[in-house]
Amino acid sequence: PTLYNTDPSNGNTVNRLGEECRPEEPCYFLHSDMLHEAPVCVGIAHDPEISTAYGTVYWAFDATGNRKNGQLVRFDFQQPHGPGSMDHSVAAVRRYVEIS
Repeated sequence: PTLYNTDPSNGNTVNRLGEECRPEEPCYFLHSDMLHEAPVCVGIAHDPEISTAYGTVYWAFDATGNRKNGQLVRFDFQQPHGPGSMDHSVAAVRRYVEIS
């Protein structure tokens, strides 16, 4: 899954060259963080829990899972790295292999 900040006042969109987006060109969101542990993620839901510092916990179903049935996966981005960083290492990912 990929985490985006979609607040329009944030100004976190760029053009295809990574420069500030002008009104006449296609714009792209800068991602705040991403996790690569669920390449066949189908369906995702935000967890409204309040015990984590950033409130960035999501549940998803990863169809790759055990290569037969897939698995439920909990993603806690813990500390989003923000736009421009490539560090995707600060996160907690737990697979619930008993749930398919």
